[in-house]
Amino acid sequence: MLKRFAVLLIASLCVVGLLAACGGSSKNSTSSSGSSSSGGSNVTIQMTEMKFTPNTFTVKAGQKVTVKLENKGTVLHDFSIDSLKVAHTVQPGKTETVSFTAPSSAGDVVFYCNQPGHEAAGMKGTMTVQ
Repeated sequence: MLKRFAVLLIASLCVVGLLAACGGSSKNSTSSSGSSSSGGSNVTIQMTEMKFTPNTFTVKAGQKVTVKLENKGTVLHDFSIDSLKVAHTVQPGKTETVSFTAPSSAGDVVFYCNQPGHEAAGMKGTMTVQ
């Protein structure tokens, strides 16, 4: 009887593990387009030494954009868009959120890290407005 219970328990745990692996999570489901069903755009960007991941994303013109900034690096980083007057600093190991309205016309908008030397080292990206 105890052996049968152990076999059933192990089989149940395997099924739960398989279901969890196939299901995914909503946290990782943000597409590179950053679109959401609520009419705005939500994007998660990881900041590490001298790069943003992803370093490109797409939003719709005139919509609210919310960017979750995860500083996975060991130094201070920031997310800056000069044309929109956006500048948000994130301490190492911390996560911050910044919101702004996308431009009303289509085009590419550059974002970058404004810490000394970071942009020159390649820490920049593009937000495409459609």
